[in-house]
Amino acid sequence: MAVGARTAIALVLTLGWGCDYTPDLPPAPPSPKASAVPSGSSSIPVIVVPVPAQTPMPRVPSPVPPDNSTPAGPIRIVATTPAADETITVSRDSSVRTRRPIIDFEFTSPQSLTLDNAHTNIQLLLVGQGVGCLATDLGYATRLDRDDNVYVANSVARFRTGPWEWRVPPLACGRGSSSFSTQYVFYATGPNRPDQGYNGQVQVSWNFVAR
Repeated sequence: MAVGARTAIALVLTLGWGCDYTPDLPPAPPSPKASAVPSGSSSIPVIVVPVPAQTPMPRVPSPVPPDNSTPAGPIRIVATTPAADETITVSRDSSVRTRRPIIDFEFTSPQSLTLDNAHTNIQLLLVGQGVGCLATDLGYATRLDRDDNVYVANSVARFRTGPWEWRVPPLACGRGSSSFSTQYVFYATGPNRPDQGYNGQVQVSWNFVAR
């Protein structure tokens, strides 16, 4: 009977040892950390909870033409006399017209037109510091690509400017000074009307001295 009891006890111990198994658990998340508070302070501790890092969203650039170009207008200046930024001497008398600058320019349109100052006119205006100083149009210009006023759609008409007339006296362009500069050539294309608005501009500069 004693032998049997020892055998039973050994069997129970063996079974108990064989069933003592605890699986590995995943690591616990980081414990919140309280910020240090100086002794004697009445401030409430701030609990800091770690947050996983976020991946920044990619930046999408705005669509831009590959060559940063802008659509071309109907007027293109191809040559000038004198060159841009040169000095032109004019008369103080606003009744005396000046022939300079001489501008060779091209005109294009998707429509067939009659190009002259009685039908579809092209007007040019030299502008300096917001003042329109000198103007000219097809009534004074010379056509270089043909000897009539016919224009065929999508072709290129070429003109050379003639005399310019003063829109304001020379001293008004210089705001009281005998010297001034223009920075832009404004152009208008369309019916020949006194109130025809200018619908484009080309940046080109000249210096003027009135004597």
